[in-house]
Amino acid sequence: MLVAVSCGVLRCRRRAPWLHTGWFWYLGTLVPVIGIVQVGMQGLADRYTYIPLIGIFIGVVWTAGAWLERGKVARLILESTTAIVLLGCGLTAHRQASYWHDDLTLFRHALAVTSNNAVAECHVGAGLAKEGKLDAAQAHFNAALADDPYFYQAYSSLGSLFEIQGKSDLAIEQYRTTLKMRPWDEFARVHLAALLAKLGRSDEALAEYKQNLRFNPGSVEGNYQLGSMLTDRGELDTAAAFLAKAVDLKPSHVDALLCLSDVRLKQGKLSEAERALEEVVRLYPTNFELRINFAGLLWERGKAAEALAQYSKAVRLAPGAPIGHYNLAVAYAGQGRVDEAAKEFEEAIRLKPDYVEALSELAWLLATNPRAEARDGARALTLARRALELGADKQARTWAALDVALAETGQFPEAIHAAEKAKDIAATQRQTNVATAAEARLLLYKNRQPFRLR
Repeated sequence: MLVAVSCGVLRCRRRAPWLHTGWFWYLGTLVPVIGIVQVGMQGLADRYTYIPLIGIFIGVVWTAGAWLERGKVARLILESTTAIVLLGCGLTAHRQASYWHDDLTLFRHALAVTSNNAVAECHVGAGLAKEGKLDAAQAHFNAALADDPYFYQAYSSLGSLFEIQGKSDLAIEQYRTTLKMRPWDEFARVHLAALLAKLGRSDEALAEYKQNLRFNPGSVEGNYQLGSMLTDRGELDTAAAFLAKAVDLKPSHVDALLCLSDVRLKQGKLSEAERALEEVVRLYPTNFELRINFAGLLWERGKAAEALAQYSKAVRLAPGAPIGHYNLAVAYAGQGRVDEAAKEFEEAIRLKPDYVEALSELAWLLATNPRAEARDGARALTLARRALELGADKQARTWAALDVALAETGQFPEAIHAAEKAKDIAATQRQTNVATAAEARLLLYKNRQPFRLR
């Protein structure tokens, strides 16, 4: 047929040169896509016709143009035929577009018009699994394997399905089957390792993560997961190397950055921890908890002003979160800004009336404020006792708040008793500085002198 059509267009190339042009465009551009050299998994595909069909349309359009010169009847026939064709194309396109609504609809249609289609079966199964229809999904995954017993994606999908259902042994079996066919398959290897780790088989999990990186050394998730697991095992130096590589490969990998920051903190490398956490805050500038953590790290590094700025931003981001006001108050107190600290402690208590730490700290400030007009020993005593009632009797800081409040109200024998309690608890908990401070206050109380902040 190809030879016959080619001969026909050659014969009329002078009378209708567009047919010659269009037909040989079609033949020429068809050569690369007829399977002489296959590209990708598909031997046949609709998209392979897009460029070749330009030649056919050249022949049709110019032929129609020649018809227009034959008179009104030919024009009427051509216009009517064109209208009918366009209407048919529109209706067909409308129906066809509906199949592309989502993956599940598309591949259900594929199953309706094909047979032995493992790819479509697997995609339908995945769509049903997302909808929570796990039994139906499993049936489609099994159908995919019946169509093609070597379709690795169906084994991986079954593994994920069994993992969701809590059928760990079956999930492991499916992942291992996938890896027998594709040892380099990262999805199956990482999921297998994660499942083994979840089951407490950490040595096996570690081996799988390492094997994954042998095949996929540039894997972001592989480096992160291995680094995270080594962090849990306390192998900090090795963990840091893998986490750093994950961050190098993907600088915006938040989990890797957070884990790397944690490792650097444990290693005592505070500057590197700060850099990692700062990048996370840059990526998520509106995350309240990240701001709090970053501020805490800055405070630990002695960057009080920067820490205070971060705490202030955290409070602006979440003004209804008591912990933000509490941390900001502690930062103010640490810089000697007692009145501002008291205000933030007040707000934290307003938002959370049973906030033991805030009650204790506010009691401390009200009893020890260097300005007489800002001191309120009676309220300080009420707050400290309230904290103890709420179960803070094992906290040295709460007993310290009580002893300064008692001293402020002139109850020195009771203050001595509370200070001794604070000292004993601090000593038991190895809080040397707190115990030493309690000892110093005891000397004041024995001389009937209250404690004041300077």
